[in-house]
Amino acid sequence: MSLNAQKTRGFSPNVLRRIKLRTRLFVTFLIISLVPVITIGIFSYRAYTQSMNEKVKQAALQTIELLNNNMSTQLGIYSDYIGSISVSDTVQNGVASVNNGHPLTSGIVSGIGEMIVTIPFQSTHLKNIRVVSNDRTVIYDLGYDDITPQRFNELLDNSLQYIHTYRANDKIVIGRKIYDMHHTSTPLGYIMLYIDESQLSRYIFTDVSFGEGSNFLLIDAAGNVVSSQNAELLGEDLADDPIFQQITALRQA
Repeated sequence: MSLNAQKTRGFSPNVLRRIKLRTRLFVTFLIISLVPVITIGIFSYRAYTQSMNEKVKQAALQTIELLNNNMSTQLGIYSDYIGSISVSDTVQNGVASVNNGHPLTSGIVSGIGEMIVTIPFQSTHLKNIRVVSNDRTVIYDLGYDDITPQRFNELLDNSLQYIHTYRANDKIVIGRKIYDMHHTSTPLGYIMLYIDESQLSRYIFTDVSFGEGSNFLLIDAAGNVVSSQNAELLGEDLADDPIFQQITALRQA
């Protein structure tokens, strides 16, 4: 054995002997006392953190589910209202007449207007109703506001969209095809409801927050923002957003 090794082996006992017994006992006591406490503390903190994260996750999922149910219920009310209008004899006959080449008359327009009034529906969110024939002739429209022809054509291909009107109003459009009641596979035209986005988002998203920087969005299947707590995101295309892609992948799984 080398001289250095012998010195090293003899060094520790000599050093310990130089430390007072009271100090050695105190250090030993600290080690015995603190190590279990620290170990338990670390374990408890990790368990508590994991539990809190799980609770926050569950609370978030429940909140999103409630928002989804509220939004689906609200949109379902509008969809049912559209269905009631589209199957009425007044709309069916008026749209079929235009499709058959007859001119659009004031009688058809006023008839649809009077019929719509008779269907009970109270909502401060509803801003316009538009009925369109197969050749995209506007048969009925309240006429308060409008959008570009190109944007209007896009609405007919998607039943739920966000639009920004000529008067700088943010609206959500809910639409569906009008089918012949006697030949259910034959489309007659389209009917669309224009809803005030700001009022609807306040009604659905009001007092809902996960803290500073959080935001709730309604996004269509193509990744377009239809409604949002942050108005700056309205109409944005989030199809390439990683989070949206993850959601899409989960839905397809």
